[in-house]
Amino acid sequence: MSREYSVVFMEGGLGKIVAATAAIRCLKKAHPEQKLVIVSGYPEVFDRSPHVYRTFRFNENKYLYEEYVKNGTIYERDPYHLDSYRFDEISLAQAFCECWGVEFDGSIVPELYLDPSVDTVTASQVQGLRQQTGLPVLVVQYMGRSMKDQQSNIYLPSGRENIPLYEKVLNNLCEKFVLIIMKLPDEPGVNVPKNVVTQKEPVHFVRWFGYIKNADGFLGVDSCGHHVAAAFKKPAVVCWGRTSHKNLGYRFHTNILGECNERPCNGFMKVPAPGWQCTKDFKCMHTITHERVTQAVLDMFKQSNAQEEKEHATT
Repeated sequence: MSREYSVVFMEGGLGKIVAATAAIRCLKKAHPEQKLVIVSGYPEVFDRSPHVYRTFRFNENKYLYEEYVKNGTIYERDPYHLDSYRFDEISLAQAFCECWGVEFDGSIVPELYLDPSVDTVTASQVQGLRQQTGLPVLVVQYMGRSMKDQQSNIYLPSGRENIPLYEKVLNNLCEKFVLIIMKLPDEPGVNVPKNVVTQKEPVHFVRWFGYIKNADGFLGVDSCGHHVAAAFKKPAVVCWGRTSHKNLGYRFHTNILGECNERPCNGFMKVPAPGWQCTKDFKCMHTITHERVTQAVLDMFKQSNAQEEKEHATT
C-alpha cells in the first residue's frame, strides 16, 4: 500500500541531527512520492529544507499520529546500534541510510538552509568585528555536550574537552584573530586577554549557525560546531578525544587526534553516562599540545588565503 508520508523519529544531540541532514537528502531521493516528516529535539535544523514537509519537536507533537503516522512509513532505528557503525567506522550519514534501507549517495556533507534574517544579522556582526580590528574571525567551541552532576551541579568530563589546552591556544591566537566563543553562559570560561567575544545571555543555536557560516574558520571539538562548519564549507581544526573522526569527522577538515591505545571509545554501551568513568583519566585529549593546535589553525588560514588568491587570479 502506498504511504503518503515518511515519518522519521530522530533522537540524539544537535551535532547528530545536523550530520543526519546528509542522509535526509538520500531518504527523500529514495521516496520522492512521500512527504517527509521529522520528529526530533531540534526541528529548527530542518527549517527551509527543500526535502522536508513538516517537523515536530518531541513532546510537542499534537496531531502527529492522527494526521501523519497513520498514513506513513516509520523510520526510527538508531545508527549508533549498527555493528557497521561501531566496528567498521562508517560515517554517521551512511549509517542513517543503512538504518532506513536507502542508498547512500556518497556525500557526508550536511545540508543547512539558514534563515535570511539570521544570515543578515550575523554577517553584519562578523563583518563589523573584522572592520573594527582588521583581523579574521574564528568561531571556537571548546566544550561538547556535557552532563551535570545532580548534587554538585558541576559539569562532568566527557572526554572531548580540555579547557586548559584551549586557553593556551586562544592566548596564542588572540593577537591574530577575533575569537567568538561558542558556549552556554553557565559553562566554564577561558581567560584570554583580548579580541574575545562571548555571549552573556543564552544564544539560540540557529544564531551560532550564522556566526559559523559568516566567520573565516572554526576551531573546536567533536560537537555540533564542526558539523555546521562542514555544511557551510568552512575551514576547521577539530580535536578528537574519545570519539572517532572516521565516524563523525570530515576529511577536508584538519583533524587532530589524541593518543591513547583505547581510543576511540565511543562504541555502543561505552558512551559516557552517569557512572561511566575513563580508566585513562582522559589521556586522549591531554596528549594534544597547544603548540600543535595553534600551528594547525595558522596553517589552515595560510592555506585558505592561498586558495582565495588563486581563485582571484583565475577570475
